[in-house]
Amino acid sequence: EQLDGVVFPSLLESFSVTPLEALASCKPLFASDRLFVTDVCGIHAQYFDPLLPETGVNAILRWFEETDAVEQEFRLASAYDYYLSLPRSIDRTNSYIELISKIISENESDSPR
Repeated sequence: EQLDGVVFPSLLESFSVTPLEALASCKPLFASDRLFVTDVCGIHAQYFDPLLPETGVNAILRWFEETDAVEQEFRLASAYDYYLSLPRSIDRTNSYIELISKIISENESDSPR
């Protein structure tokens, strides 16, 4: 609750839960403008070039100085709703099980008897 926002300047192209935690916490997310973040967060982050620190500063300033409180609240609520719409771990698990079952079934039907 004491955070004003989350800064995620990562260049590491692997999944991190940090951006999703920001959305779930209804905090503004200032993140690397890289596909591994934009694919997950879509329009729900304020993006900047992690190789140019001034673009991060500008993104933060735009949010806190140029975006009015009503717009901030709307965007954060929209980000939270988006977060809630994402598949949960049980959904992903069930998808994996379905995929594995499908592959097994296809292999069984293709194998000679």
